[in-house]
Amino acid sequence: MSSIVIAGDTSGSVTLQAPAVAGSTVITLPSTSTTLVSSQWTTSGSDIYYNTGNVAIGTSTPNTWTNRAFQVGTTAAIVAGDAIFVDLGYNLSANYNYKVTDFASFYRQQSGEHRFFTAPSGTAGNAISFTTAVTINAAGGLKTLNTVSVGNATPSTSGAGITFPATQSASSDANTLDDYEEGTWTPSVGGTATYSSRTGTYTKIGRQVTAWFDVTISTIGTGSGALQGLPFTNTSSLPGAGAIGYCASLVSSFVMINPIVPGSGTIITFETMTSASSGTGDNQNIWANSSRCTGFVTYHV
Repeated sequence: MSSIVIAGDTSGSVTLQAPAVAGSTVITLPSTSTTLVSSQWTTSGSDIYYNTGNVAIGTSTPNTWTNRAFQVGTTAAIVAGDAIFVDLGYNLSANYNYKVTDFASFYRQQSGEHRFFTAPSGTAGNAISFTTAVTINAAGGLKTLNTVSVGNATPSTSGAGITFPATQSASSDANTLDDYEEGTWTPSVGGTATYSSRTGTYTKIGRQVTAWFDVTISTIGTGSGALQGLPFTNTSSLPGAGAIGYCASLVSSFVMINPIVPGSGTIITFETMTSASSGTGDNQNIWANSSRCTGFVTYHV
């Protein structure tokens, strides 16, 4: 077998000529001596590794990390030890410091949990105080610091809970809760009636609405028997109903008063009995000057 011929000249060119191969391969060496540096990477079979420092892409000066890190650019890195991803922070003596003046965050996978940490905007070089914002535990449970939003709703900045969109995104699935809302409404008997006080509140959970009222009439004038102004229309063909909590100075003496929300209505009418009987009178007036009545109704929309 013929050997490969290597020939050099004073110009710094080296020619490698393999037998029975047309042409040649020319390797040009520098005209001055240069020390060749061995790679910092170690090859082991099909693996390659490096365990004496940090690896950076997009920057020649990686941050100071307590553990080994793979850094991308100047502000983000994956850090060895519990699978940590850090943005806008660097680890110095086990403390995280702001790399630049901005918000900071990091993600950690540890003991089967996924944890997401956030921090407010801080000054470059200062220590970062992280807060656990979201945790997914090993069993798949979700824990959040503040609000979970559904239906593309804007997360609430007050307290903690579930935020639904201001306009309901209705679901046809009987097992899906698609709305929750709390609010106030203004009960009215209409006409020229005046009031000493009147308040109304409601809670809507899915299709079910419960509305409370407390009305004190000053002068009844031409006011009617029904309370107007419910926040949602009863879309069911079935009437809603409720109970009376307290009443005083009504137009007459009653042994029973039932508040009713008629189908397709936004009013509360009153079924009454003035004595023991087998039935009630529908849509009766209960109001007079100085009357007060409190109660609630529940209906569906």
